[in-house]
Formats: sequence, C-alpha cells, structure tokens
Amino acid sequence: VVVPQLWARALAGLLYATSPLALGALAQGRIGELALLALAPPALAQVVLALREEQPREPWRPALRFALLAAVAIAMSPSSAVAFALVVAVAVVVALLRAGGGPGRRVAARQSLLLAGGLALALLLLLPWSGRLLTGAGLRDLGRSLAAPELLDLLQLRPGGPGLPTPLVGPLYPALAIAALLFVPAGRRRRAFWLLVGFLGAAVVAAGQAKGLPPLVTDWPATMLIPGAVAWAAAAGLALASLG
Repeated sequence: VVVPQLWARALAGLLYATSPLALGALAQGRIGELALLALAPPALAQVVLALREEQPREPWRPALRFALLAAVAIAMSPSSAVAFALVVAVAVVVALLRAGGGPGRRVAARQSLLLAGGLALALLLLLPWSGRLLTGAGLRDLGRSLAAPELLDLLQLRPGGPGLPTPLVGPLYPALAIAALLFVPAGRRRRAFWLLVGFLGAAVVAAGQAKGLPPLVTDWPATMLIPGAVAWAAAAGLALASLG
C-alpha cells in the first residue's frame, strides 16, 4: 500500500518477520503477540486505504476488512484494542487536518466515520467479552511487566526478555529508519517522516508501559510497539526502494 516496489516490500517484510520483536515473541511463547505481528500489517494497510482521497472501490470495504482483521487480533491479544484505537484516532486527526476545508473535509469526515465504525464493529463482534475489556475488567488482573525494555531497546525493536538475537543486529533498525529520511525521494520523504514519527510514538508508549505508567494495558510492553514496527517496516521499504 505504501511501498510501490514488490521486491522492496518483500525485503522489508522479511526484516519485520525476523526482527528481535518477532523472534522474542516466539522464544517467549507470546502466541497472541505473534498473531498480532502477523495481522497488524494487513489491518493497518486497511487504515491507509480507508483514508485515501481516491478509492477505486466502495469506501466501506477497507473499513470492513479492518474490522474483521482487528477482531481476530484483539481476540488473540486484548491489549491490541488500545493500540488499534490509538492508531485510528491519530489517523483520523491527520486525515481531517490534511483535508482542509470544503468538500475535502466532508469526504475525510465520512471516511473517518467509516473507519471508526470498523473499530466499533470489531468490538461488537467480540461481545460480550469486549464489554469487559472496555470497562477495564479484563485488564485488572495484569501483574508486573514480564519485560522492561528501555526506549533505546525498543527503537532497535528489542522487546526485552529471553530469546533475543545478538545486540549487534539492533542498530540495523534505527539505521534503516535514518536511511528512509536521507535517501527517499523528495516526493515520498514526508510520508517516510510521518511513518517514523508513528514508530517513535509507539516506542514511547511501549516504554511508558515498561515503566508501569498508568493506564497499564499489557504485561508485555512491546505489544504497543507492534503498530510502530509496521510503520518502521513501511519506512524501511521506502528506503530500500530508493536504494534500488
């Protein structure tokens, strides 16, 4: 959706799938987070499609696909409901600000309502369990975080805990993020910049969870980093495409 070249998408996807974040989730038996790692890229792609100015098909289709993917992800990893809600809220604000005034604002508002409706539909599909989640009852039993990564670790996609690859590969991930800003053509540089802002924002939220800052929504803080990792992969794909 964001990276036009197929080979760059494939390579960025391979880096994402073999990142310390994915390998750590696998080694630590985080089945829900592994499911979220697999479902987050197509789900967040639907967010981008839902808010595009030009849509070749019915505008409700991306919202419906997002609802189905998000419902499965939330069922596997309940805290991802918070992550998806944050993503939708930020995407809606950006879309409305980008639209300006006039007819563009009305189109953006309609698209935003459809996308928000997609998130609401995902929660409706999970009733009555999602009701406990919305009231916080499903999160009250959370104990101490099982891992406490620092912000620098999270920027290297290192979730903390056992089973992580050697720290020597960690700098590759922020290096590719910097390359996205330096080498991406001017026409795509703004897109890369905002993707990396999303990555940084997700890392900050995850670091706050690791430090136990309220509201605590997960016992594995890197869960909140996963949408940011998807944004990183998209920015890395743009960087790789420019180098090719």
